[in-house]
Amino acid sequence: MIEWDHNTHYHKLLFSKLPETRDFALDVGSGFGLFSFKLTSLFKAVLSLEPDKGSIDFQKSKYETQDNITFVEDSFLKHDFKGQKFDFISAIASIHHMDFVPALIKIKALLKPGGKMVILGLYKESSIFDYIISIIAFFPNLS
Repeated sequence: MIEWDHNTHYHKLLFSKLPETRDFALDVGSGFGLFSFKLTSLFKAVLSLEPDKGSIDFQKSKYETQDNITFVEDSFLKHDFKGQKFDFISAIASIHHMDFVPALIKIKALLKPGGKMVILGLYKESSIFDYIISIIAFFPNLS
């Protein structure tokens, strides 16, 4: 499984936006779980939420020894968080798969006072020019 894509390039930037209190983090649409896993070294507990069973199964097999991460296969908008609040919520290349306004409203409701959310959404390539630019950006983004 590839652990790098254009989103990975922005992890360092997203980590620069962490809140002072770092108890609970939520990674919405966590994919293969690399960002969730990185959060485990910075937060007491991380909830990795992903609707795709194959992705959650991959996360469980890869990061199962990490004791402060919980893997949940569910849709963000349908999931019942049972009153849980988070210091940090990330949505990397996932929020465009949901109804945008309800997703933002739910994120806001799940944040603790002083909590932070980060949303990363990259432009989807649709033309040959877009793909050429994406290929050219690949190598500089590795740094």
